[in-house]
Amino acid sequence: SNAPMVIATNPPFSGQKVESMISDKAILKGFAFGHSCKANEDGEFSFSSNDDDILPRQAPELLFLERCLDWLKPGGRIGIVMPKGFLDNISYEQYRQWLLKHYMLNGVVTLHKDTFQPDTGVRTCILFITKPEKEDVIPEDYPIFMAISQRIGQDSKGNSVFILDGNGKSTGVLNHDLDDIADAYLNFKNGNSLKDSEYIY
Repeated sequence: SNAPMVIATNPPFSGQKVESMISDKAILKGFAFGHSCKANEDGEFSFSSNDDDILPRQAPELLFLERCLDWLKPGGRIGIVMPKGFLDNISYEQYRQWLLKHYMLNGVVTLHKDTFQPDTGVRTCILFITKPEKEDVIPEDYPIFMAISQRIGQDSKGNSVFILDGNGKSTGVLNHDLDDIADAYLNFKNGNSLKDSEYIY
């Protein structure tokens, strides 16, 4: 099949803007996340497949997430930028549960608040996800890499922030920690233990 093995994407976000949400029923009909969702007594959510239960609107980033995971070849991987609220807001609970039930969450990197400034101040994270092979059973418990970026190499106006030398002069090297986080993630993926850190665990 032509399904991709790797997807890296930064979908458009709606934020709190209703006008940026997807409200076309013909589009929403094609997505589980375009339908309403109910929890049973055990707190397990299931999405309706009934056309009467199509939502009035949905955030585009959630539809992107679902479709990218659909497209991905079993065994394939995705890195996707999502709003940080996906990780901790109660309104995303059913989507988090769905993700953890059907896919392996390999890593979560919370990005610095200035990452996409000056264009947007929306707090974001990157999710690293693997689509299991059909015969794979997702374990109940497994390690997930987590990191919080503390330095992004720019300020809120988008001006570059450089590492300073001993005299307070710019070295011309951007002051960011993303290389450290990427190296730590590779170490984690290779089964090595992480160094003690306040922002990588």
